[in-house]
Amino acid sequence: MIDEEFAALRSHRDRIHRYRRLLTTQPTGLERQDLERRLYEERCAFDALIASRFPLVFNSPLVADREKSVSVTTEECD
Repeated sequence: MIDEEFAALRSHRDRIHRYRRLLTTQPTGLERQDLERRLYEERCAFDALIASRFPLVFNSPLVADREKSVSVTTEECD
């Protein structure tokens, strides 16, 4: 079970990196909106999985700075 959870975390992490990389390629307006939506959904899924598995959260200044560079809404995940 733990291996499956780590595999899911890796999958979400890989997709997050992919969407961030694609956002640096100057996508068109609709493509950018789609990438930002997908990035937001992956971040929410990743955060939910982390919170369920590891209840303690440590905020890193580096992660916070990276998140600011992507123009994704800061609303709470559903």
